[in-house]
Amino acid sequence: MLKTRNYAGEYALFLRTFLAPARPLRVVFDFSNGPAGIIVPDVVRSEPNLTAFFVDRALSGNFPGHGPNPLAGAGLLHLHTEVLARHANLGLIFDADGDRVFVVDERGRWVPPHLVAHLLARRAATPFVFDTRTALALRYAGLFEPAAAILSPVGSVYIKERMRASGAGFGAEYSGHYYFKEFLSVDSGILAAVNVLNAVSRLPYSLAEFVDLAPRDVRFEERNMPTKKPRVTVAALTSALRPGARRVTPAARMIGVQDGMVIEADAWFATVRPSNTEPLVRVCVGSIEPRITKEKRVVLAAFSV
Repeated sequence: MLKTRNYAGEYALFLRTFLAPARPLRVVFDFSNGPAGIIVPDVVRSEPNLTAFFVDRALSGNFPGHGPNPLAGAGLLHLHTEVLARHANLGLIFDADGDRVFVVDERGRWVPPHLVAHLLARRAATPFVFDTRTALALRYAGLFEPAAAILSPVGSVYIKERMRASGAGFGAEYSGHYYFKEFLSVDSGILAAVNVLNAVSRLPYSLAEFVDLAPRDVRFEERNMPTKKPRVTVAALTSALRPGARRVTPAARMIGVQDGMVIEADAWFATVRPSNTEPLVRVCVGSIEPRITKEKRVVLAAFSV
């Protein structure tokens, strides 16, 4: 009779080897009713420096907690409430398949993915691979180190290829995917969560203070524009967004691959690119001035092609 292997247990044991928080932390984990809820409890259960609270752990394709995408619906609001109620040091929320993770600080505030990338990169070997959105957000925040960074198109295949070719220790996409050399240069939401816990535990201050210490606050928005003519839509959106810009550059000039357009101004930037998987054009706008964010939001709301 064949013996059934406990693959989930073996995977949890492997991930457990990376967990080493340096001080006690109270943490809320929201699993979005996905498979991360099978693995993570076994990873953190025996760690004396963690007091863990589990939310939406039951595996269910109906996603009764708040839906499969933490950025849509009530996912982040749910985590915000739990973190405050539990007096936690931070909260971590996975998407339904567990390959992405998002973070909130002890005040229940969403930590933007470029700051999560900065937190994780501090403990990784250079160089780092960042998609264009992450690199731009870090640069406008005053945290970008050009000598340590390699730019990549959006998409896991590109990030992995560039990490392996360069020997990069870490990679990040603004979508919440984080890649690690010790994980075969592949993204892992759970390993990212483990490394966030390790990094936060070694800060000389709280996670909220880490966020507030960024030289500039970058507000970032992403919108999806359904279209059957992506090239036409990219051109029209670029034209609508470009007033006030000092530079409009095809992404191919920056990263060597067609990936839409990059628009840059003194206090804001935007990327406009066709989706690799859906009949959409994805528009990202980042700004260090709330007024500009509102202005560009109005432009996008009025857009038609």
